[in-house]
Amino acid sequence: MKKESQRVLLIESLLAIIAIFAFFIIKSFNMLVYLAILLIPLGLCIWLFGFHQRDERASKDILLTIIIWIILYYLITYIIGYFAGFLKNGYSMTVNGILTNVITQAIFIVIMEVIRVSLAKKCKYFKVGLLITVFVFSAIELVTKFSLGQINSRLDFLDIMFTVVLPILSKNAFLTYLGYVSSVGNNITYRFLMELPTYIIPIIPNLGDYLSNTILTIIPLLLSYHIIRVYFTKKEKIKDSRKDLKKRRIGTIITIVIISILATLVVLVSGVGRYLALTIGSGSMTGTIDKGDVVVLDKKDKKVSEGDIVAFRKDGVVLVHRVVDIENIHGVRYYQTKGDYNASEDNWLVEVKDLVGKYKFRLRFIGWPTVKLNEWILGGD
Repeated sequence: MKKESQRVLLIESLLAIIAIFAFFIIKSFNMLVYLAILLIPLGLCIWLFGFHQRDERASKDILLTIIIWIILYYLITYIIGYFAGFLKNGYSMTVNGILTNVITQAIFIVIMEVIRVSLAKKCKYFKVGLLITVFVFSAIELVTKFSLGQINSRLDFLDIMFTVVLPILSKNAFLTYLGYVSSVGNNITYRFLMELPTYIIPIIPNLGDYLSNTILTIIPLLLSYHIIRVYFTKKEKIKDSRKDLKKRRIGTIITIVIISILATLVVLVSGVGRYLALTIGSGSMTGTIDKGDVVVLDKKDKKVSEGDIVAFRKDGVVLVHRVVDIENIHGVRYYQTKGDYNASEDNWLVEVKDLVGKYKFRLRFIGWPTVKLNEWILGGD
């Protein structure tokens, strides 16, 4: 077993060197060159490990689970797109463009997953190797998504972390586990169904970076949890007693509740639906709404009266203040606003078109991590 562990580390080290080489040495990324380089660890992997034996029963059950989850993923995202709108696909929709993108990405996926599953299967007695595989494969993929030259500030770093790094880490953690318990065919199927349609479908849901990447981070984690339950249930042959059935039902209910809460939070923060959650980062409304509170706004409620609290855009920033007066100037409706804690009214008028939403209620203090993170991004230590 020690010899197999050494072989796994050898190939993982080679992949890490390739990723570092691509990050720091190659100035202009070329996918075809990258694919050619990855053929080296692929050949070495096949030579050292050969082809693994697949578990037909487990693979079929897990494949069915994967397909069901992916169908749900597309149904949910396109239903959201029905309300939020759609965007034109940024990739080339010409025949040559589609074929080039699909074929190149398909080859990349096959190479990556054959290597991944070969390594994962040899980590039965070397669990640290699975963790190393997750990070190494994430690094290999990160090279194709961004370059270090794109990070020029703390804001750039945080943006890359949330929109690129976290989804890739989540996906690779799931795929590594999937390769460990299943077969390479399931890994390739998952990636083909999740990634290749991006190059084919002419319109995509306008989910925004935050919601889109949050979904892509959460889906692999939930799918991993579900497969763990299904896989180990079959492996251990758990008896279908009333006690076990009750435990599974409770577990299912807890899972549904957690997913519902997470989904609600994601939708509120992204503002895709009618309601929007907003973190308060200043003390201008202290006493009524405190710094660090999260307020929930109704974006559709435009019936604003004196005394109502509203959110509005001012110079690219969203503020939450109270309406203290309403004026009609040349037939246009304007709102005079004021922070409850401020000594005087705001020195501007808010137009209807600048309204973001009407205040409904607040959640105390839960926005403090966001406030502190924002202060750090803007230069605070």
